[in-house]
Amino acid sequence: MITEGGSKRVVAFYSSSTASVLRTRAPKKFARNQPEEIPAILLGRMAVDSRHQGEHLGSALLQHFMIKAIDVAAAIGVRLLLVHAKDEEAKAFYAHYGFVESPLDTLTMLMLLPLDARQ
Repeated sequence: MITEGGSKRVVAFYSSSTASVLRTRAPKKFARNQPEEIPAILLGRMAVDSRHQGEHLGSALLQHFMIKAIDVAAAIGVRLLLVHAKDEEAKAFYAHYGFVESPLDTLTMLMLLPLDARQ
């Protein structure tokens, strides 16, 4: 969560939770040698106040989420990051950071964590 300088006014936030992705819903290169339900961390919601658009807060939040997810992955064996993009603009944002679309839902975006990140 990011607040406005010195106040309690929230200008950007994200939420996350554990999740799983069925192997059949993941790209083949992600599904190989994985269990039927691949452990994941879901970026449940991310938002930036319209008055603060263009300040790279979304990028900062996504980077924070990814760093925290790697820490969790090392502890509980998570293999994927998962996000449900709300529209094509959001999809392009996540794709810019390396997320790829699920073969079954073009707005579901996934990222395979590198093996060394999970150790």
